[in-house]
Amino acid sequence: MRNHCTEQDKTELIQWVLSEKFDDDLEKYISEDLEIELAQKHRINDVELNTMAAKIISKARKETNTTVNPEHEIPTYSGDWQNRSGLGFFYKIAATLLLVALFTFIAFHFTKNTTEHVKTATAITKENQRGRKSTIFLKDGSIVYLNAESSIRYPEVFPDSARIVKLQGEAYFDIARDPDKPFIVQVGNLRVSVLGTSFNINAYEENEFSKISLNSGKVLVESTETSHLLKRKKIKLNPGECVSYSSKQNAFTNISAFDPNLDLSWKDGKIVFANADMEAMVKRFERWYNVDFSFRNQPYFKWNYTGEFHNQTLQDVLESLSFSQSFDFEIRQDKVELVFKPN
Repeated sequence: MRNHCTEQDKTELIQWVLSEKFDDDLEKYISEDLEIELAQKHRINDVELNTMAAKIISKARKETNTTVNPEHEIPTYSGDWQNRSGLGFFYKIAATLLLVALFTFIAFHFTKNTTEHVKTATAITKENQRGRKSTIFLKDGSIVYLNAESSIRYPEVFPDSARIVKLQGEAYFDIARDPDKPFIVQVGNLRVSVLGTSFNINAYEENEFSKISLNSGKVLVESTETSHLLKRKKIKLNPGECVSYSSKQNAFTNISAFDPNLDLSWKDGKIVFANADMEAMVKRFERWYNVDFSFRNQPYFKWNYTGEFHNQTLQDVLESLSFSQSFDFEIRQDKVELVFKPN
């Protein structure tokens, strides 16, 4: 982590503090951070949280009432600060930092006092190796269908404020509704928040894009990475909609409709492909059947396969594909060799 700011960082900070939306933004973002901190340890409703933030912001406004004309030249961090007309501006920055420190102090002591006498919940991790899928029944009534080469971590007993789980890989969630306890899935740089909903998350590490497909209810998908100063990106999905997120670009794709048979049927024992190339199909087979593929020769045409297999053995799947895709094959325990035929 850097221990210094670039000139661009300083300029963006200054422009934000001088902007008209500074006070509203500050209240919003500090409230969000405090809410995340408190959510795991103590119940606090939105009214209480916003009231706390508003009181401190109001006090900060009184303390830093010196105005700065936004049209003035942006002050820099060098030279004689005391001789600059933007002295109030620097008080404002100082107040901002103090506010952040104050909320951190509140979060620490507030949660410390309320959890001192509560035994720490035991964390449970469920992990599937390649070739294995499982169904997990949570104590709140929610059901998680965990795909192969995936894992999920959750507390044995959810606290009073929120139900938070961490996912790696792919899972389908059927969430029991509880208006007092939002269900939050943390996966990579994403937070998916729901009350009572069914949805699928595909977020394997080797893929650039993570995909969230909503079957019922509503979800809020949020990037926890920042592409701009203190700005988070949020997407709301309705049933039948999906969105993908690029971890490289820290950006969401446009919301679109999805094919339930393509995105959700894995939990029912189906492997479904739509215009899939060889690499995508082989990777899916390796994960599904816990095998490793090797190749002799190369296919003389590009695979563009559409079809599905329902609870079939790997032998049956490859026999079905071998004629149309022009290859022979040999299965030796967990090793599979494809021998492509010449044109």
